[in-house]
Amino acid sequence: MKLREVESKVLSRLSLQADISLSQLARLTKLKPHICRHAVESLFRRSLITRRVVINPLRVGYSIFGIWFSIKPRATRVHRQIIAHLINSPCVGYLGEFEGDYNYKIDILVRSSIEANAVLSEISEKFGDVFALRSLSCTISITDFALKFLSSDQSQDAELTIAPTSEIIEVNQSDHEILRVLTAINNESHRSLAERLKIAPTTLEYRIKRLRERGVVIGYHILPEVEGMGNFGLKMHMHRIRLTQLDRNTRNRIAKFASQDNSVYGFTQSFGDFDCEICTVGESTKSEREFKRRLESTLGDVIAEHTSVSILQHHKVNNYPFTSVSSASLR
Repeated sequence: MKLREVESKVLSRLSLQADISLSQLARLTKLKPHICRHAVESLFRRSLITRRVVINPLRVGYSIFGIWFSIKPRATRVHRQIIAHLINSPCVGYLGEFEGDYNYKIDILVRSSIEANAVLSEISEKFGDVFALRSLSCTISITDFALKFLSSDQSQDAELTIAPTSEIIEVNQSDHEILRVLTAINNESHRSLAERLKIAPTTLEYRIKRLRERGVVIGYHILPEVEGMGNFGLKMHMHRIRLTQLDRNTRNRIAKFASQDNSVYGFTQSFGDFDCEICTVGESTKSEREFKRRLESTLGDVIAEHTSVSILQHHKVNNYPFTSVSSASLR
């Protein structure tokens, strides 16, 4: 099964602009509004994509710790319970399943490394000695790119980036609840969310606008669903890379490569066991081999280690923690 040309064009445009109107989408894609509407409805109906609000948790004082792990064979009997526990954890923002030695990755959104270790300790206390392998890194930045490979005219500089800033924004409890609901529930209208929060729709729109102006809400994103993509012959991979050196020039080189390569839809910079992660999507194993060749020819002189694994499933994607925050008001 293949994506229709109309669907590819719509998906490439919606990727980082999931809140645009049908008229705006029609103008960007040069398609009629009703064709855009049918394409979007079809993509959602077939579980190919999901909509998410992108929050910058670093802006409100959180850190992101990425942990790759696998579990011991004897722990497979509690595998489902561990997954459920992590999905329900208020400080786990991402949980993905992969092939390879490290079967899972979680992103933990906490205030300190002590709190990150507490999440792992809680798993051990609840399920016993279940970890076979474990790898830890602290995230510097996360950049989502448009799905460039779907459309030849897609802007190369379209991106959403989660990164630290000099000023930490304190949100009050009302804004915390808005952020919590925005990121926890997909594809629901603002009017419906306002009813859920028991506030006026105009109040919700005003608060979201302010959070965007202050860099807490940074955009609306269409996330490709791994299983849905697979049904259309599209394969998603994660490339974990350790660099020979961590100077600014080297990091800028790999960031430039990620932004310009059409296969790349996500790029994470970190420090720890690995220095960056590149997410790719393509139509065949041949396209994946071609990406590896481009990576090697461009950056082979600074890559010390490169591991590529298939992404099997996104169990949870939520980049705002549910834990309560400071009651200080936004200024």
